[in-house]
Parts: sequence; structure tokens; C-alpha cells
Amino acid sequence: MAIIQVATTEQKIRFGEPWLPGNWEYNENSTKADQGPHCFPYWISSIKGNLILNSRCFAIQPTWMSDNRYRIKVFIIKIRIYMFMYCLILLSFYYNYNE
Repeated sequence: MAIIQVATTEQKIRFGEPWLPGNWEYNENSTKADQGPHCFPYWISSIKGNLILNSRCFAIQPTWMSDNRYRIKVFIIKIRIYMFMYCLILLSFYYNYNE
């Protein structure tokens, strides 16, 4: 049974095991879930007067790392290059200072 804590640690609301979108299950070995974001049948909206400013579904995106693996890999490579360049700069300052 899922427990969601609301506001304070004293209050607990029990939802049981509600339906999960995108073929997701509580037992991770039971099915192969779909990639990408998946909406629950609930929406949140920003409203000013009678005008809806923005509206979005309440969603889960449990595969975001897998969905963005190429971007994450490129980002990690860039960080390694920047760190290498930073080390070279520090070494050049060190050797120039000690000459």
C-alpha cells in the first residue's frame, strides 16, 4: 500500500495502489514499461479570473535518464574536457609562478 505524506509528518493519506500510467507496475519485474512521460487523469491549471493561463497533467517520467541518455553522455564528456582544460591551466600557472 502506498503512503503519501502531506503537509506535516503527522498526517498520512493512504491511496492503496492506484493505477499507474504507461504500463508501469508496482512490481518492477512484471512488465516492460513505456518510455517517456505519462499522465495521470488529473490536471493542474493556473487561472486568473476566467482565463486559463497554463494547464498541465499530473505526470510521472520514470525513464527520464534513459530517455535522455545521449544528452547526459555528451554532458559528461563536456565536463571531463572542461576539467582537463582547467587542470592544464592550473598547471601552467603553477609552472609559470615557480620559474
